[in-house]
Amino acid sequence: MKASTTKLSRANLRQLLASVGSMASDVPVPEYTEFDWHACRCFSNEQLEQLCTLVQPMGSALAETLEGFFRQSFEVTVQPVQQASVSTLMQEVNDSEGASYLLLLGRDADEPCAAFWMPAQTARLWAQWLLGDSDAADDAEAQLSSLEESLLFDLATACMGALGAVHPVFELQSEAELVSSGLPEQWNPNEAFIKITLTVKRADEEDTTEALLMLPCSSFAALVGHTAGGQEAEETDYSSLIMANMHGLPVSMTVELSRVVLTLEELMSLRVNDVLVLDQRVDQCTDVIMDERRVFRAVPGKRQGKQAILITECIAASQ
Repeated sequence: MKASTTKLSRANLRQLLASVGSMASDVPVPEYTEFDWHACRCFSNEQLEQLCTLVQPMGSALAETLEGFFRQSFEVTVQPVQQASVSTLMQEVNDSEGASYLLLLGRDADEPCAAFWMPAQTARLWAQWLLGDSDAADDAEAQLSSLEESLLFDLATACMGALGAVHPVFELQSEAELVSSGLPEQWNPNEAFIKITLTVKRADEEDTTEALLMLPCSSFAALVGHTAGGQEAEETDYSSLIMANMHGLPVSMTVELSRVVLTLEELMSLRVNDVLVLDQRVDQCTDVIMDERRVFRAVPGKRQGKQAILITECIAASQ
């Protein structure tokens, strides 16, 4: 008969082992730190700062292009450069609401290597501005018309041409295609990409729109002095982080009071208020089981109105 099952974190288990003195470890327990294992770490923070300096002129170049299309002033802000895996970018695009558009870029139409993403609100507003239709319905779920898509393609292509003039690394539009689907499926989900966010606002309005440029980190490696197989992007003690996370893992423990064997006839005849006599005396120790192994012997009791056990022996220590 199994009385109850409880979960202890690895840290609590260490404290429990130390309390009985039989299995105390000399290895210090690292302090637990939240760590994002999915984050992309191709470039160091210093290298990202170099890229931020490199892309800053993109704001004025894009503003000048937009002003040429719309005949009014624009303010374009370049947000701090971020790095992310392709799988993270795919998830971001797929989770976005409404009909967003991507200008897939590259020197080979069949193998695009970068993307200029216009979320639904951006695509809708830019199309309205191009048509001069400020009263158009703001239906982010609706696809743009063929005319709107054509105008948006021309605008996005012109924007990339302006960004290409900032630095050769952005000259990607030899072949370009406007799509309303997600990022190319042939992209490696684990590949590291740079995400450049451009915040666009008309000078006479408060509302802002965003466009995102996504390029492989490999395109910038030479610019920031990053070499494959070189020093880690971040001097992080990964072994300590791994141990810290392991110590936070829950461990299931079962307290087994006793066992009893019944025949099928006896089992079928059990009724409410029947008493089963177990094969163990009330003053005997019980077993504490973890991962199907008996690790402790304990005496059952109560504490603060709850059932409890007192560890009296570490079985694992003698094995």
